[in-house]
Amino acid sequence: MGLPEPDDVTERARAGLSSGWLTSRRLTYTAHSAYDAFAAASGTALLLDEHYRCHPDIIEVPNREVYQGRLTVLTDPIRLAAATGPAVRWRDVPGAFSPGVTGSGLNQVEIDAVVDEVTDLRRSYPDVSIGVVTPLAAHQHRLASALRGAGLIDNLLCATIHKFQGSERDIMVVSPVGRMAFRTAPRGWLVQETNLWNVAITRARSQLVVIGDRSWWSGQRGLLTALASVRDLTTAQLDAATGAADQLHLALRRAGLTVRRDVAVACTS
Repeated sequence: MGLPEPDDVTERARAGLSSGWLTSRRLTYTAHSAYDAFAAASGTALLLDEHYRCHPDIIEVPNREVYQGRLTVLTDPIRLAAATGPAVRWRDVPGAFSPGVTGSGLNQVEIDAVVDEVTDLRRSYPDVSIGVVTPLAAHQHRLASALRGAGLIDNLLCATIHKFQGSERDIMVVSPVGRMAFRTAPRGWLVQETNLWNVAITRARSQLVVIGDRSWWSGQRGLLTALASVRDLTTAQLDAATGAADQLHLALRRAGLTVRRDVAVACTS
């Protein structure tokens, strides 16, 4: 849960700490993260820029939006456990948010769609590890119960994003809830919480499936919005001007190759 700015000011005064002292050390609660504080204290930061976990298509958006393209992606797609099929899919499921009594809530239509998706994934990939992740506790509790009721318990973890920190799975299914869930504080901050969504996305090694209201997320701001805005080559209608290139792109991706389009190439005579 976030701390409102007025409460942050009150706590600073109570502790006898000035805003200037905290800001210079990157310790202001509402403006800085633990990473900011550590980087300020050390005076330098070293980026671990070689990435081996995710399929190149999965890490593409986080690399651009979070790391400014500084990651060198060295994952070999052929060696991944669930290498067949597209690495990134967005299953558009609007549903409706039902608020809970404690401030959390859930989206039952999205929960049903997740159970259907995991059932299909388990049928196609009986031996891989699967993770199901969501930001809201009430949604996670109902989702975990529904998955257990469907007999989907083997080699599967359903948890909130915080509990997935440091973990990874062959296939990750993200259930973002969204829609009405994040229009009011304290949940509104989740839409643009880059670090949390980055954790949710980059836990996936082979495949990432997002199940949620794609049009709603496309109209927000943040990492999940960037992912929702990516054109899905597996379902999009082929454009007359780029259709042939799109077909080649998709075929190469399905063969496990990394594709980069519109790359400038220097020519020498």
